[in-house]
Amino acid sequence: MSVPGVDVLAAGNNQLQFSSDFSALSLFTQGYHSLAWSSGGNVADHAAFIPFGKTFASPPLVWFFQYMGSYLIPLGNAYGVAYSIQDGSLPGQPRNFYVNCTVLTNGIDVRAFYNKQTTGWPQPSMTIAYFVFEYNL
Repeated sequence: MSVPGVDVLAAGNNQLQFSSDFSALSLFTQGYHSLAWSSGGNVADHAAFIPFGKTFASPPLVWFFQYMGSYLIPLGNAYGVAYSIQDGSLPGQPRNFYVNCTVLTNGIDVRAFYNKQTTGWPQPSMTIAYFVFEYNL
């Protein structure tokens, strides 16, 4: 489809309002997911599935962020993200924590685990923001 007054067969790319040669990335859905732990002890896990509401032909592009109050901190994009920390200010007492988000054709599979290894560490708290995109012709 060309701009008004230009023959579509003779139009260049800059004279087109739409071309099926180029697809456009658009936001399909977005949301937040907070980790809910299986226990309040030193070791716990989390498993969840976030459905898209439709099945794509291939896994869609998803941008992941860590939600920190009014801030979004980039975690990764494409087909999933893995985030982990290991810290140990006390020798021999590290804290292990990981979150893995795998993008599937019908949703996001979220897995997380922590091992405080001592009662001195707080339980990890994390909210993930996700933005799912699809291509429109």
